[in-house]
Amino acid sequence: MRQAILTAACAAVFLGGCSDGGRPNVLLVTLDSVRADRIGAAGHAAAKTPNLDALAAGGVLFSRAYASAAQTFPSHVSILAGADPPDTGVHVNGRPLAAPLSGLAPLLAEHDYATGAFVSALTLDSYFGLARGFVVYDDEIDDDHRPLAFVASSRRGAETTDRAVEWLGSLESGPFFAWVHYRDVHAPRAPPPPFDAMADAYDGELAYVDRELGRLLAAVRALDGGERTVVVVVGDHGESFGEHDEHGYGVLAYDSTLRVPLVLSVPDGPAGVRSPVFARTVDVLPTVLDAAGIDVPEGLRGRSLLALVGEDAPPYDAAADPAVGYFESAAPRHVMGWAGLGGVRTARWKYTAETEPVELYDVLDDPAESRNRVADSPEVVRQLDHLYRQLRPKHDDAPAGDGPVPSPDMEARLSALGYLVDSVRPAAVTPPDPRRHVATVALIDRARAHAARGNVPDAFAALGSVASSPVARPLALRSLARMYLHSGREDDALAAFRDLAALTGDVDARIGWARALSNSGDHDSALALLGATRTRSKAARVRIDIARARALLALGMNDEAERVASSLPAADGFSDVATSLTAAARAARDGAGPEIDRLRHVFERQPRAHLSFVRLLELLRSEGRDREVLELAAAVGPERLPTEAFRLLGAMADDAGDAVAASVGYERYLTSRPEDADVSLSLASAYRRGGREDDARRLFARAVALDPDLEVHRPEFEPRAAQPPPAPAVADGTVPPAPPQDAD
Repeated sequence: MRQAILTAACAAVFLGGCSDGGRPNVLLVTLDSVRADRIGAAGHAAAKTPNLDALAAGGVLFSRAYASAAQTFPSHVSILAGADPPDTGVHVNGRPLAAPLSGLAPLLAEHDYATGAFVSALTLDSYFGLARGFVVYDDEIDDDHRPLAFVASSRRGAETTDRAVEWLGSLESGPFFAWVHYRDVHAPRAPPPPFDAMADAYDGELAYVDRELGRLLAAVRALDGGERTVVVVVGDHGESFGEHDEHGYGVLAYDSTLRVPLVLSVPDGPAGVRSPVFARTVDVLPTVLDAAGIDVPEGLRGRSLLALVGEDAPPYDAAADPAVGYFESAAPRHVMGWAGLGGVRTARWKYTAETEPVELYDVLDDPAESRNRVADSPEVVRQLDHLYRQLRPKHDDAPAGDGPVPSPDMEARLSALGYLVDSVRPAAVTPPDPRRHVATVALIDRARAHAARGNVPDAFAALGSVASSPVARPLALRSLARMYLHSGREDDALAAFRDLAALTGDVDARIGWARALSNSGDHDSALALLGATRTRSKAARVRIDIARARALLALGMNDEAERVASSLPAADGFSDVATSLTAAARAARDGAGPEIDRLRHVFERQPRAHLSFVRLLELLRSEGRDREVLELAAAVGPERLPTEAFRLLGAMADDAGDAVAASVGYERYLTSRPEDADVSLSLASAYRRGGREDDARRLFARAVALDPDLEVHRPEFEPRAAQPPPAPAVADGTVPPAPPQDAD
């Protein structure tokens, strides 16, 4: 009955969207990390968002819209499924859906919609399970990732727009559903020209995204004049700028990160409406289906917003609105070993039920959530607590199930982000309250930012102080151990990973420990540790097998290394990691020639296979075929050449005695791998041989700051004593003796 009323209202008010003349197109745009109050239509004076503002002027801006989770993947799952995290089973980034998603794309595909998705970050890769129902799921992101970047690889909005516009132009007939995701506003921020001239990088990135939104909307208008397309623009989560001591998002559950922009434009619908209706991101799916004249499935958490904003809709009364929203922040529990946060909200009240102490805010009167009303509103607390107990997830449930086994390539990318934490023991008998310790997370994030910019010594210093805190030690060690590993500080990495494994019981910590053992030359101990590591996770087994294959290669156990590497799972029939390791084992056993030919064919078919390409260059060099190495590198070009290739090219030039060319290769490598102390030392030596004394000493000092063990090389970089000018020759051609030195 309820759906019939909503559909009738839709037909009466939005004739263009629900008429019998054909179903409307649907464009869903999701904006990563965009705060609701930073767009021009919301009153932000510094905003340059003319396209988003024009869309709002031609439609409805919901001024009170909220996400159920302040993380990218769980929030997008809720948007596309119309369901909250307890129903989807997705609570944190990096964990795939345990079961296929019955969401917006499959439902529209059943009604003959052409479906295409264009996402801009690894966090939404098809591996995680959102591709169901999409004929095209464009998640191709070139990822020669930096191991200490600590952020998901992504692509610029312009490339995503280009892909989406190309797809739209290929459509022939029938309605389409396009989902386009923009990542650019997410930190770290470096807006391109001319947006880099704006005073605030956040506003600059948002202005850039707005330009891309304008290009996308222009492509849609070129198809149908913009008269047959339902457009929804919604944020996945916001960003905290210090509210409640949080900087960023994903830890706390206040509205600085849960309130999001939501703009709805429906053909022949209301224009210029700024609606106070209580809206949730789970309302997107039923609203889109309603606008398309498709029955909304029973049992969804969300509701269609159409009947609440039409010209015939009664004045909105927040007190009479029965809608209830769920919200949570699960990363503290699943990733940090702290307490999780969760609660429910109505149009007026927001109640945080977990963890103690509970909080109640009247968000109409107190949108900054500064006055806890628990003491003077016990009946509201009782009612909302009852609702939360009905909606909350069972805390003994796994975050999202095991899901699909990642390819080794995906494993490597996820591991670099810390997304592969297998299990986390609470930091204390009573898990710490993230609201009390969120400032510590900001310190760790600041240290990671130092590392990402190449200031690894400063990152060491910052994390060293945080690591002494019992509450923050596991978090600090997770970053610190990785920094030690990639800076060549094997002893420090060993100690950090060992301590982290003891504190958390995490399988990934044991794998890092084994890798540090291998880096220090103790491959037998690494294999023993990996063999003793037990896990029920198939994904963790992939990580263990990669580490085993590398240790076996180092020990010369090539048959076993090949067996392990070749048995690694593949995505779409190919794995770059597995191909590279298998080639190394075969080349060591049978000679490099056959593997060189095979890897050439691999590179022709898989031009993004960075590891296999570098392995090809290494094998060519091992055979003395340096000219072919240079020819291949030149054919690829410096812009597409994998980072590791620059290290190889620098070493080749070094061996040939060309200090200038060696410097160029090492410099290009260190641009992406500034944490590598050994290459920093090699570059310092090349500078010295090329006559760049000051640069050599400066870089040597930095290499020692990264790895103090390199101090043994200091004599090479001490300032050279000034040499006295040659003595004048006497008439017979002999050189007179030097004058006696003054006694000390």
